[in-house]
Amino acid sequence: MQAIYKHTNSMISVIIATRGRGVQLYRCIRSILKNDFADFEILILEQKTAPSSGLDRIYHKNTKVITISLNNVGKSIALNEGIIRAKGDICAFTDDDCIVSDDWLSRIDNYFARHKNIAGVFGNTYPYQPNKHKSLSCPSVMELNSYAITDNPYIVVNEKLGMGNNMSIKKSVLINVGPFKKWLGPKGLIGGGGDEGELAYRILKLGYKLAHDPSIRVHHDRWQTYPQYQIQQSQYSVGALAYTSYHFLKSKDTRILLLARHYIDTRLFAMVHHVIYQITHIPFQPKKWSVRELLFAVPEIIAIMIGTLRGTFYAITDN
Repeated sequence: MQAIYKHTNSMISVIIATRGRGVQLYRCIRSILKNDFADFEILILEQKTAPSSGLDRIYHKNTKVITISLNNVGKSIALNEGIIRAKGDICAFTDDDCIVSDDWLSRIDNYFARHKNIAGVFGNTYPYQPNKHKSLSCPSVMELNSYAITDNPYIVVNEKLGMGNNMSIKKSVLINVGPFKKWLGPKGLIGGGGDEGELAYRILKLGYKLAHDPSIRVHHDRWQTYPQYQIQQSQYSVGALAYTSYHFLKSKDTRILLLARHYIDTRLFAMVHHVIYQITHIPFQPKKWSVRELLFAVPEIIAIMIGTLRGTFYAITDN
């Protein structure tokens, strides 16, 4: 049975920050253009690299695709530029290594049409072709089966709502709340993540509501070994602890310390899990154990310290 959609009569601006990943970006754009939704644009924010020649035919043939070359690096900086230039009432964010479903835009539009009081909605992010990557891990995935609406700023966004690679927010809300913190996110001043979590915190703190709709679907095509995956999670922890420390000191919000504790507990659990993994999966042959593997706990502890210290720094210096 074909889905029945309500429509907002609003334009959607799809915003993608990218840097030197032409093949993945081409596939992402192609999946968006397959959508049957009519009123949208795709803003490609290229960070310090010229658009890949493999994408030229899309740029020339389709006026919906707009490329913007930036002179700096940083995902949050790029996304902020996209928000400023967006013509749509809704800003839909995804990553250059994601493939969206054919009804992605229609379902985003449908959700906002049916829920006028919602500021933003997240969807599910599935691993792309997992059967071909059985020994690897796919980061930044979200597979919730239920719908959700919240006004609680102290939730763990990437566990209760979704990921930044499948996130749509009203532009009016983004303008009111303010931009992504440029020092958060991949290639930001402190590296790691925390960008969408921090933004969601401010949106919810101002009294808006955010939601999750499992029918809004993308697939993520990025695969890592177990050590690579854990290292990236440590980097994400830096961002998460930076923004929780920042808001604790900046606004004296003591309840946000519950979020900080969650992130610390998660990384401590990861340390224990890693030790168990090493014991059960790798024979005890010291010459085969890399320094990185043996000292896995060190970067975890450092991530906690760096995140807290950098959040403190920006709380003092950020006006």
